[in-house]
Amino acid sequence: MNVRELKRLLPEFQSKSFQGISCLKIQSYAQIYLSIHNMVFVNSLDNEYGRREIYRRKLETLVDILLRRCRRDGIREEEQVRILDTVFYVLYNSSVTIDRETEDYCWERASDLIEHYRPRLEDEKAESSEVYLAMRLIFYDLYGVEAADGEACSDTLQTVLRHLERWVAGLDAEGHWEGLSEKDALWRISLLCMNSYMQGDDRFDEPTRRAFDYYCVRPLASMREAEERRLSDEELRCWGHRYAVIQQSGICDPKIPLYMDSITGFLERQQEHLSGTSFEYMFCAGIAIDSLCRRLTEEVQNSLFK
Repeated sequence: MNVRELKRLLPEFQSKSFQGISCLKIQSYAQIYLSIHNMVFVNSLDNEYGRREIYRRKLETLVDILLRRCRRDGIREEEQVRILDTVFYVLYNSSVTIDRETEDYCWERASDLIEHYRPRLEDEKAESSEVYLAMRLIFYDLYGVEAADGEACSDTLQTVLRHLERWVAGLDAEGHWEGLSEKDALWRISLLCMNSYMQGDDRFDEPTRRAFDYYCVRPLASMREAEERRLSDEELRCWGHRYAVIQQSGICDPKIPLYMDSITGFLERQQEHLSGTSFEYMFCAGIAIDSLCRRLTEEVQNSLFK
């Protein structure tokens, strides 16, 4: 993805209708609009890439669609927890705001979902995307809202911390978890990082860095072999998750931008094997646009100090 390609796509993004699209595609569009919005907002690039209000309104529309789906009768808890995770990610990383009634609904629903998943959270062997997302909701809840019942929140956090302590204890010297899938390892690393930068808890930072190097940095050396074939959908999403973990880790490593650029290029080459209308294609495109917006932001910010 380059500037010319992004500008060619902007009219489509600015006029996009989201009627009838899946929650998975909405998540990819949310990343695209969030990336463009923040680039324009931070660097005052409205004249070059379109007014920030356009992208903010698109994000507001996506949040509204997700919350309307969350309110539907019969929607499963695993779908609701994914929806709320996306909503909170947008709200915490943009200028998007919601009214008080909607905000109250989000936090009440998050509390209900945390309570729903409490038995599984208290199970030491629980390893699933839904449980990990419930843990993310706990971190959002503790970071963004002063709880009315501090003791209950303390108990909830302690439940998560017991998982983190067990995960760290299970790491070997190289930062590897025996018998654990890459998917679950990346979830663990993201949650260990959230605990560090959202709770200010640095006691797990050293083992987290070992795991980060093993599961996020080390695999980059194998990309050249992997790019000669069409990856499975699960492999593509794993690489996308790795990109997100690196991006959101908060780990101090000057090579972070290089790691992200390497994954972006790898996934862009994978797009050649994908249908342009597939979720996987949109998923890779979202990462490419995010990476370009980050690089453009770095260029603008660096120019200010010359």
